Amino acid sequence: MSNTTIILILVILFILLVAFVVSIFLSYNIAHKVLDKNARQLKQIENSKNKEQATNTSQLLEHLQPLDSAGNVNDMNDSELLKWIDREVNKRKLYKRSKLSLKEFAAELGLTQKRLINVFQKSDTGSFAAYMKMKRLSVACELLCSNPNWKIEAVSEEAGYASRRAFQDQFRERMGMTPTEYRSLMAQQKTVLTEENKN
Repeated sequence: MSNTTIILILVILFILLVAFVVSIFLSYNIAHKVLDKNARQLKQIENSKNKEQATNTSQLLEHLQPLDSAGNVNDMNDSELLKWIDREVNKRKLYKRSKLSLKEFAAELGLTQKRLINVFQKSDTGSFAAYMKMKRLSVACELLCSNPNWKIEAVSEEAGYASRRAFQDQFRERMGMTPTEYRSLMAQQKTVLTEENKN
């Protein structure tokens, strides 16, 4: 083997090693950002629970009062309508219907497809399909943390994914880790928060 060949092999190995280290570093950063975000969310949830306990019943009812009739829905601005849609999706568990179309969704909520398209385009998600993906992911994250003994298939089904594979692929794409890894990290984070609250 000539010196040039050996040097070339060493350079290629060095490049592969650098690429590997960079990919691990990026994965760690993504996981760390997710952990920080979830820690803040857990803290906010805990703080909001404490605030709810401190408020009187009439203030709580005023804050949480749902809008029931479709007539009220038609008078809402986009922000209010998005909140109402989110409550209805949670209440009716519409995210569990993996093949739910925009047409069926509109009929279910008593809204026009055009109104829904406009509202979702102005939202953070940008579309009905993206909203449902984010909703299912959010539900899955909650289920992974609140049901540590559930199998991944059960979480996948309860969150409305068509299959375990689709769930795992979408989860990894969005969160940068597998559902199992996420559950483990959240359990560790919860333990850290519990210890901090004791002190």
